[in-house]
Amino acid sequence: MTTPTHDDVGRALAETEPLRVLIVDDNADEADSLATLLAFRGHEVQRAYSANAALEIAEGFRPEVFLLDLGLPRMSGYELAGQLRKEFSDAVLIATTGHVDEAYRLQARDAGFEHYFTKPVSIIKLHQLLESVAIQRAARRFQ
Repeated sequence: MTTPTHDDVGRALAETEPLRVLIVDDNADEADSLATLLAFRGHEVQRAYSANAALEIAEGFRPEVFLLDLGLPRMSGYELAGQLRKEFSDAVLIATTGHVDEAYRLQARDAGFEHYFTKPVSIIKLHQLLESVAIQRAARRFQ
């Protein structure tokens, strides 16, 4: 019998412990569709259709992951990321956008986003990323 590694323990915990995910997109259909797909995988999901709503929801929900549309009205996803980073320094920020231009990707990185998805978001790649995040978080508790 082999002794489980930190990765084995993390992977096992990640399968049972959902992430808290806040999806922020002014396109309600897109936000709702992503929320449904992530909830099917067991994640706790909230949605906001504006930056101001996101700030209000985040305070009580305490998301571990934010999926932010970069093209939000009134306050861009870049600006929202800056505000969220102050209070949620350990959260994972994922940019979602229709822009494939490298300049947008670099601006997102500079704004504090760790990941960048062009729309439509690949749900397979998003699930893989969230699984990786969950494994890392679970494994950290055992270090």
